[in-house]
Amino acid sequence: MQTYRSIKGINLDILKSCVIKLPIKKWLPKRKSRFGRPSYNSLSLFLSLLLKIRENFQYDITLEEKLHEIEAFRTFCEFSKENIPSHDTFSRFFRNLSEKQILKIIKMIDDHLASLGIFDKDDLALDATDVLSNGRNKHNLDSDAGYGYKTDKERFHGYWAYFVTGTWSEIPRPTWVLPADNHQSNGAMVLFDHLEQRDLRSASVIIMDGAFEDKKCYSD
Repeated sequence: MQTYRSIKGINLDILKSCVIKLPIKKWLPKRKSRFGRPSYNSLSLFLSLLLKIRENFQYDITLEEKLHEIEAFRTFCEFSKENIPSHDTFSRFFRNLSEKQILKIIKMIDDHLASLGIFDKDDLALDATDVLSNGRNKHNLDSDAGYGYKTDKERFHGYWAYFVTGTWSEIPRPTWVLPADNHQSNGAMVLFDHLEQRDLRSASVIIMDGAFEDKKCYSD
């Protein structure tokens, strides 16, 4: 399971400039104005979605409220204070974007940011956390999970979730989840295989705790 790098740490001006330069508009739903309702630019509505993701707003009404409150957010989305969409408008637009479309666009943004060197010279920190499954219910075991051992040698049934974060930018890289019967050093190697080669070349240091103590994690 993979996620793309977070846009949380990206400057709003850089992020907006990146979006404007890419052919994103062709992937966005075409909007038809309705009588009595203002028509909003689809790119502005998509920038609103990016803002919602970046700031981790759970609800569309929160997005609407924050746009009223914060001028920098309005500037990013290109809304005036008198012409901010309602949360219903946001919801309708977001529903018309499939998860596949959103991931495709975010991948384009991620690649463009990488080409600008946004993620260069950023040391990496690798960590893993246990994710428990229903291992105690022997009659309904999660068949995809496995048995592993925590640092204190406690046995558990579930998965290891692997995280890599830039120590300078604090921008997360792809996250991977593997069954717990995969040793953490093996999981680290899987993660390294799927990290952007640009990240691995530019990082002078990769920080790992003792759970990853294995010579293959430290080989060239």
